[in-house]
Amino acid sequence: MPEALEAVSLKIRGEIGLILEEVAKEMIERKECSAEEIWTCIWQKHITHTYFIPEDFHHILEFGKTLGYLDKQQQQNSIALLLDVLRQSKENLLLHIQKTGKLYYQMGFLCGLLVIIALL
Repeated sequence: MPEALEAVSLKIRGEIGLILEEVAKEMIERKECSAEEIWTCIWQKHITHTYFIPEDFHHILEFGKTLGYLDKQQQQNSIALLLDVLRQSKENLLLHIQKTGKLYYQMGFLCGLLVIIALL
């Protein structure tokens, strides 16, 4: 598991890559902690540096509970499930941004129009 996390961390840039790298290093050192404890501790330490919403963070921590307890196929299914949940969350946030973006654009236009009318 640590080798896999380290390999993924090298491919991912930014804060997530750093988090995965730190998890891998802690797992290699194994200070009498379970993989779940290491995963949770490091994610909680770095979560303020990410853009995950609380629901996504909850799913990430739940995924950490499966580390080291499942066989290879089940672990792959668990990863696929987490990715699906995060993709769905991303799509929902993009839809929300599109809706609110249009609203703010229209409000800006109407406020500008109101200022012009008020000045006339």
